[in-house]
Amino acid sequence: MPIGYDYRCPKCNHQWILFSKRFAIGPSQWGETKYTCFSCQTFLSVATSLDSNSWAMWYRNHYDDMHQNSVTAQLAGTINDIFSKQRGLTPITLNFSMIGCPTCGDSMSTVPFGQHLMKCPECKQYTGEFDDGDGISIYAFPDAEHGTEPSDAPKSPIGREFES
Repeated sequence: MPIGYDYRCPKCNHQWILFSKRFAIGPSQWGETKYTCFSCQTFLSVATSLDSNSWAMWYRNHYDDMHQNSVTAQLAGTINDIFSKQRGLTPITLNFSMIGCPTCGDSMSTVPFGQHLMKCPECKQYTGEFDDGDGISIYAFPDAEHGTEPSDAPKSPIGREFES
């Protein structure tokens, strides 16, 4: 069930709703770096420590998912290139200084969600504030075959847990 976050820009008074999107690259059992796009509210988790066997197995199992998006396919290709130059099973540390958003292409940030203003689609400034006047918009799109699924969206910028 998608959750829409209501935002308002105090600069131009524009109001809009953003729906969270999530992507993950690599097994995260040894840590991950979390990136957030403050333009479209996309979240990306990238494994920070990997060994070649763990990466190869994860990549083989998630190949189709990675190649549905050009940004995640490019990141996976970069990780493959790194491992093609490594010998042995020693884990490596991944550190990407700049990652483009898989959804909108803007730069992603490691600043945690809720600690940065969102980009207003109207005036293009990072002035969008969470608008808790009407609360959170929860949209249910039932799937006739599988029913509705609870969202794994993060806490809201004001720290409330979401419930279905």
